[in-house]
Order: sequence, then C-alpha cells, then structure tokens
Amino acid sequence: MIVRKANIGEIPAIVSVFVASVEGLTEVLSVQHAAAWISGVLRQSYWQEVLRSHYVAVCYDGDDIVGFVAFSGLGELTMLYVAPSHQRKGIGSRLINHVRHHAVEEGYAHLKIYANDYIQALLIKHGFEKMDDFTRNIKGVDFQLNLYMADLI
Repeated sequence: MIVRKANIGEIPAIVSVFVASVEGLTEVLSVQHAAAWISGVLRQSYWQEVLRSHYVAVCYDGDDIVGFVAFSGLGELTMLYVAPSHQRKGIGSRLINHVRHHAVEEGYAHLKIYANDYIQALLIKHGFEKMDDFTRNIKGVDFQLNLYMADLI
C-alpha cells in the first residue's frame, strides 16, 4: 500500500470512498444523518477547494484509492475515511501516521480532529485524547461529535 499526496484527478475516487464510508455507517448513523452528511460534498468545486486549502493524502491498494485524509492549516484532520471493504486493515493508521509526519515537518505541535465515537479506538491508539464533546448541525440534522487532540512533540 502506498500513501501519498492527492491530486485533482483523484477527486472521483476520493468522493467514492467518502460516500461508501458514510453509507457504511448504518449501525451508528441514521439514513437521515448519512444523507445530510453526504449532501453538501458531492460538488466537484467543493473537492477542488479541499485539495487547494488542505494537505490531502490518499492510500492506494494496487490501483484503487481505499482511504484518504485531509489536514488543514489549523493543525486539524478535517477528514479521515477508509472504504468499508478495507477497514480494519491498518489504512486509517497509515493515513494518521502520514499526516503526523507531514505535520511535524511543517512545525505543528498538536493534531486535532472532531469525530464520532466510532473511530475513538483508532484515535486513542495514535495518542489522541478526548477533550470535549459538542453538537454540530448539518442540513437540519444534529451530529454528536468529540474533539480529540494529540501532541506531536
């Protein structure tokens, strides 16, 4: 498996991983939650802006993108998604480690991520601590999220 910086030509594959990941969360998300989460991010222009404003890395298994992560200039992992067929195979860890290395090179002292509890075990494994919880409203649907932080130094 290879992890590297994403390029604009990979947007369709990134979107496919994103949609499949969200739709695969049926045990923790209602259909209404999944639809609200997906609805705002299907535009090509949205993903072009993400690639322009974030450091985005993709993980390949052979010729297929099976996961991606987006890192903002604020030290935040804004997205971390792995295709359902490739979950629990170390891809999330590879992506976190890749961004951790990038963040250290860029001089960041901490990483943060706002996430649902379903990835808590992965985050704790990588040194993140749960700091706070809050509710975020997307398209009229409330999402319970937690803030996790990890020291890099």
